[in-house]
Amino acid sequence: MTIIHISTDYPDAIEPAKTKAISNLVESTADQFDHQIYSLNRVDLAPHKALWRWLSKGFDKGFRSHGRIGNITSWQYAAMPFGGFLKSTLEALGDAIADDIIARKLSPTLIHGHKLSMEGIIANRIAKRLGVPFGLSLQGNTDRRILGVRWDLRGMYRHIYHDAAIIFPFAPWIKSYCDGYLGETQARCHILPCMTMNDDMMAPSFMSDNNAGRAQKAVSAFHLRHWHLKNADRLIAVAGKVGARRKDFSLEIAGGGMSEHEAILQRFISKTAQGHAELIGAVNGADIQQWMNSGSVFVMPSRRETFGLVFVEALMAGCPVIYPKDAAIDGYFEGYGFARAVPAEDIDEIAAVLEEMLNNEQALKQELAIWQDSDHAQQFRRKNIASAFADGLLHAATLGQTDVN
Repeated sequence: MTIIHISTDYPDAIEPAKTKAISNLVESTADQFDHQIYSLNRVDLAPHKALWRWLSKGFDKGFRSHGRIGNITSWQYAAMPFGGFLKSTLEALGDAIADDIIARKLSPTLIHGHKLSMEGIIANRIAKRLGVPFGLSLQGNTDRRILGVRWDLRGMYRHIYHDAAIIFPFAPWIKSYCDGYLGETQARCHILPCMTMNDDMMAPSFMSDNNAGRAQKAVSAFHLRHWHLKNADRLIAVAGKVGARRKDFSLEIAGGGMSEHEAILQRFISKTAQGHAELIGAVNGADIQQWMNSGSVFVMPSRRETFGLVFVEALMAGCPVIYPKDAAIDGYFEGYGFARAVPAEDIDEIAAVLEEMLNNEQALKQELAIWQDSDHAQQFRRKNIASAFADGLLHAATLGQTDVN
């Protein structure tokens, strides 16, 4: 059974350093399907070329295959800045890929677009050309941003959303957003978290009689160049607020980065959290779980977050978490005290939730320890994510041919 994957986030010959969230998922079911990936790489058109593209309506120009390595075909496509002629460009790209699929004599049973807002347009076009079903992933950050500004394409997105044979939202909150904006879909949906590299559980560490007097600390981890996206300025301000009331409290931020990024964060610390926040540099992958385990709570109230794998990693490491509301893992942990959502822009609210969790560290870690052994936790295991993905693909692929309009 051949599945065609359309993704702008797949490591390829052009950009091998892309995130492995999609490739980990696809490779986890390689023994069950013949996966063929079209990995897409966008380049902006120069202003004069963009003008000519607009005048000539030459949306089918500027596509170039960079060859195939194994089952990954790398394509580069030229697009107008600021999303100009997005629909026309991506539909023309879909036609070019469909032509390539036909030329290769592939007989796909399903086309999978790994975002609604971009790859969904392409997957829908290919599926209509070839007369097969298509599926979608919903990626929170990009999909919400593009859908929110491209009101002119809302009708098209609504049709794509409702025509999909299977939908894989990264988290419950992005499905709720799309249902609200585009109308509730009747398609089969498998909420599909991202895979961690290591899904071993580490029991929480408790304040025993031997360390009952230890200082409490919050921990956070991100590459320092992403400090603004991760809301580090507000996070550090929160540490200062909490530290003013709890003299033994500290925040440790792990992550590598250039000296300029480190200097920015050091200025925030000096200004709002001196003595209560520290940059500890990059933590070795082999040591990250133990470091998280030593924390009272992991906190990262990002301004935007598609899924936030690090939150799941922290829970598996036995550390309660604070994450941004309507982003990241929101919707997975309703009713659990060890995982709390906060509004990313509200420093006072974040500080209040952090202090509440510090006050209840023992009880929250006891609850977390019970969760680690629960059925609910199993949905984040690699083997179970792979199984849910395979089940969804198989369901969609066996629905038969879609109508060709």
